[in-house]
Amino acid sequence: MSLDGLARDVAELKASTSGRIEWATVTQASPVRIRLDGATDPLDMDVPSLVSVTVGQRVAVWTALPVRLIIGPRPQLTGTVTMTLAATAINSVGITFPAGYFPASPKVFAQIMTASGSGFDWQVFGLVTASASSATAASISLISVSGKTPTAGWTVTFNWLATL
Repeated sequence: MSLDGLARDVAELKASTSGRIEWATVTQASPVRIRLDGATDPLDMDVPSLVSVTVGQRVAVWTALPVRLIIGPRPQLTGTVTMTLAATAINSVGITFPAGYFPASPKVFAQIMTASGSGFDWQVFGLVTASASSATAASISLISVSGKTPTAGWTVTFNWLATL
């Protein structure tokens, strides 16, 4: 066991036995092994799971020493949204999340999938930004980085991912 692991174990022993939720990554599927966020090594123990897991999956782990239990996948949503552009340097479109799905504002990532408008260099034109404004909504923006502006009515379709 590493010194970091020993320090974590000591801190956990001091923690309340009522339990807490931690995030981890599955490192082995059978038997299930996980690496807690912030740790350099996987835990040296099998961890039971209430759900099927795969290597690399992000999961929520309920911890009440000496028990650890995978209770579900890390909350994430994916989707597609189409934005109809105005002839301005910044265009935005909103996305919504189901109420109660995220306990806090998630991180949101977006990628241009398709775009209308012939002869327009979308990679030069567009800087995609996404900012979660709350646990139930976010905004995806396409910002001109080349000084060009789109023709009103063109469309851009984004794939997006929201995750804690």
